[in-house]
This record gives sequence, structure tokens and C-alpha cells, in this order.
Amino acid sequence: MPENPKLFINNIPIEICTSVQRGLPFVHAKYMEILLKGILAAAQSMFPMTICHFIFMANHIHLLAIVNNPEDVPRFMDYFKSETGHVLNRLMGTTGQSFWISGYDSPSILSAEKFLERMEYLYLNPVEAEIASSCRLYKGLNTFESLLQGDTIERHRRVGRNLVNELPHGNLSKSFQSELANSFLEAEGLDYELRIEPWAWLSCYEESCEWEVEAVQKRFLSKLVESEKRIQGRGPDFPSKPTNQDIRTPYNSKRRGLKMICLSDCPKQRSAFISTFKILANLARTAYQQSKLGIRIVPPPGFFLPGGALLANVVLPSIFLL
Repeated sequence: MPENPKLFINNIPIEICTSVQRGLPFVHAKYMEILLKGILAAAQSMFPMTICHFIFMANHIHLLAIVNNPEDVPRFMDYFKSETGHVLNRLMGTTGQSFWISGYDSPSILSAEKFLERMEYLYLNPVEAEIASSCRLYKGLNTFESLLQGDTIERHRRVGRNLVNELPHGNLSKSFQSELANSFLEAEGLDYELRIEPWAWLSCYEESCEWEVEAVQKRFLSKLVESEKRIQGRGPDFPSKPTNQDIRTPYNSKRRGLKMICLSDCPKQRSAFISTFKILANLARTAYQQSKLGIRIVPPPGFFLPGGALLANVVLPSIFLL
């Protein structure tokens, strides 16, 4: 199925989701955390995007972010997917294979209540998957601590590709993992800041710009606990699954996403956004086809055609905001 043209709008939050082609590579291990955080930090430094929340599951990621400059979103994702693909392929000893599935889902989130809903969905992923009985116990890379603490800034080493080698087959011992993590921490490379701002999205919506962070946090955490109990049937806690599994564990992903355009708890708002999107998308396609014929016409603002063709930035009409 062809991808929709991408529409990124300044100061409007988006939800990004993308999956790997095969395997379960994102193991819960310190060496993996060092590699992934280094790439994320470098991507954010070069192509600024306000990162609010993210979680790495075994074979896919969810990320909630705010668009600062629409031009930077596809560049951020291109860099992130390219660099993680190279690094993970080196760890697995594979060459000539695509690591990620093509594209990524990136709907605009048009209302504050819908953003809270997507936050809950993100953090409940390991509970739904029965990997951990609570998001607090999940050992995979995620931003739950920032959710509790508030804005965080960390510096992370971007480990060069040439310093990443194929891992031994089979489960890895704790001592081997520790030595590998230390080697990455001591490796030559540039350090970048990774900034997480879990509540920055509150200022993006008229309805929530005056909400107090502490009150929203308390309400959200209470709802999260209720949802965890509902999913688990109030059963006993169980620990996260082992962290020493082989990153080559066979698994063929069938995740392709719904290719959603926007998310909102208001049907009229969602309908208005989609209608405008379709009009602009048709204009964007026409502009693209005309450009291939050497005919220059002004494209609509804000669109990024499949393949990453940059068109322009956009200012969001107020009709789309609650």
C-alpha cells in the first residue's frame, strides 16, 4: 500500500511508530542502551525535535514528540533509522539487508486528551505484551523515569560504526555484556545531549496550556495503575524477561501500522483535518508530478512526499486546535 504524503506542522505533537524487518534485536541490556541513546542524542542535536516520551519494544519503537521545524522530522528519522540499521546489522553480522520496514507512521495529535491517551498506550506496551507487570518494572529503553522526574538532559557517546563488531551467537553472559558496555563508554566518539521534556506538549493545546504539571502527572499515573491492574487482572508481579537473549532471535514482523493521518478525541476536528489534508495532498502530488516534467509550480506548505522530497513548512490553521 502506498504511503500517504507526510504532513508535519510546527508546534503540533506527533506519534512516530516503526518496526524492524525481522528478529527481536532491542534486548534489555546496557550495551544496547548506550548505542541507542547515542544515536538518539546525535539525531536530536543535528535535527532538533522536542522528545516527550519513547519506548523501545523488542522489535519496534513508539515516540511522542513535538515538531519544531517540519523540515527536521524526516531528517531525524532518516538519520535514526540509517544509523541504528548499520549498528544493529554489524552486531548481528548481517550485510545487505534492510533492518527497518519501509517508512513509519507519524499522525498528528490534535488534542490534549488524545495525547494523554497515546502516552498511556505507549507505557502500557510491555504490560499488554506480558513482558512486565508494570511499566515501572520494564527494563527496556524508555522514558518512564523522565515522566516521574520532569525534564532531563543527559550526555551520551555516539559510538562509531567501525567500533561495533558482531556479537557471539547464543545468550550472552553478564560479564560479557558488562565488558562490552564499558568498551562502548570508553570508545572514541562525540558526546551529544539527549533532552527529554515529558510535559512540553501541554503548551501545544489551548485546552491544556494552563494545566498544572503536578496535577496532570498525578492523574495520569493513577490512570496508568488502574489500566495495569485491568490488564493483569490484579495478578502478582512478575519480573521482566531475561536480558541476555541473542539479538538474532528469529521473528518475522507483521507490523505495518495503520498509516493514520491524525489523532483526536473530537470527530469534527479529525474530519476537518483529514479533509484539508486530502486537498493539500492532491495539490502536493500534482506539484510533484509537474516538477518531474520540468514545470515549476508552487506546492502547498508543510508536505513531504514519499521518498523524503521536501516541499515547505506550514502554519497550522487554528480550526485544528482544541
